[in-house]
Amino acid sequence: EVVTFTAFLAELIRDKKLTVKNTGAQYTVQDSPILARDLEEVAPIREILSACGSVNEMLLNKEYTMLAGNLIMNEYMPNVIEAVASNRWINAKNADAKVLVTASTAEYAMLSKTKPEGVELKKVEEVVAECL
Repeated sequence: EVVTFTAFLAELIRDKKLTVKNTGAQYTVQDSPILARDLEEVAPIREILSACGSVNEMLLNKEYTMLAGNLIMNEYMPNVIEAVASNRWINAKNADAKVLVTASTAEYAMLSKTKPEGVELKKVEEVVAECL
């Protein structure tokens, strides 16, 4: 059986094998297109973040998510991928995001490169580590 990292982490929290504290922080999910579209997995990251705080959805989420970065595409069209990541920050800010959270390393890299002031960017594992 193949299990994604986010599904495994959500199961650990759900089964109380990993105990997290709800800090009351507000998290906005940047859904990974691979998880959301290819694997049709959108619930686990929301379960994780709901255990740690609350989830504030932005427009174009879950299976309708927008790509926020791709490292391979960045090698041959960096201006386009940087514009894609910058555009996703506009979506996040319009949703009043305080902390944008992603499970995708590629999206994290590009979002880090284009991050505006006034909002945080975290990987899902960072959020969990802060709530242990």
